[in-house]
Amino acid sequence: HENNVRHALDLAVEATKAAQFNDWWWKVQLGKCYFLLGLVRDAEQQLRSASKQTPTIEGYLRLARVYIRLDQPLNALDTCQSGLNLFPEEVTLLTEVARILEALNK
Repeated sequence: HENNVRHALDLAVEATKAAQFNDWWWKVQLGKCYFLLGLVRDAEQQLRSASKQTPTIEGYLRLARVYIRLDQPLNALDTCQSGLNLFPEEVTLLTEVARILEALNK
């Protein structure tokens, strides 16, 4: 499994370079690979960059999960709220907020 993620990472790195670092989709893919490999800070950097470039529901959701992994639930909530500001009533973001609040016993 990890070997497949490494191959995906190599592909995403090359595709990002080929796109001159201007393709948000490949940045999200890099973030996913880094996250799966445990390189959480690298994942955060790629997902933040992708969300600044082109805000997407997936980008906000994955970034929130990075913050959960880093044990930063308030940053995760802020990230979800930023996503909800752009995508009001988005069920996946609302569900993530509920999960975070439940974990915080609120």
